[in-house]
Amino acid sequence: DLVRIRGDAGVSMLESQGVPHEHVGMVVRSDGSQAAVRFRDGASDGDGEGSVDLVFDLGEVDVRRDEASNLVRPGAAVRLREGSAGLLPAAPHRPSAVGVVYATHGDGTAVVDFLGSFGFRCNAACLEVVEAPGTTEHAVLCFLSDCLSWSEVSAQHCEEREEASLVRLMSSLPTSVVPSGGPTPSSSSAEIASRSGLF
Repeated sequence: DLVRIRGDAGVSMLESQGVPHEHVGMVVRSDGSQAAVRFRDGASDGDGEGSVDLVFDLGEVDVRRDEASNLVRPGAAVRLREGSAGLLPAAPHRPSAVGVVYATHGDGTAVVDFLGSFGFRCNAACLEVVEAPGTTEHAVLCFLSDCLSWSEVSAQHCEEREEASLVRLMSSLPTSVVPSGGPTPSSSSAEIASRSGLF
């Protein structure tokens, strides 16, 4: 769930990490007395992938589920929330139209495709879900966003297949076994090689 942190102790913890207190984060672990919440690292820029996990004592800090931000999901029509300009990453162009959510990340970041600004990143708290306009432009935007997501998914599957092939290759290699009379600290590399039977 995406949550918002309330209370002085929580806000000061966020600010000490450079995370705006208006941002939402993702609960990654909770045991009833504490909750670990992941936020985008305040030091990373809009394109950075850094995140920070902060642990809050639930007896001292109010950690609340943010209903509006939890509606920001892939495929949803969204626009930038009024008053969120100060929370947005530096960008040459701030989209003003309705976009479509391409992806959401585990630190509260949403990636939104707008016509003229694909891959726009911001915290989910900066967005509001709206009814999808029935325009041709929005239909084209949804189609292009779907096409881009298929290429990303395809690239990810290709990487996973390559990793699996590498793991299979590595597991088929013989393991190196040191003989019972194993090498001693004074053994030369030639002696070690002759004892191991590799050469």
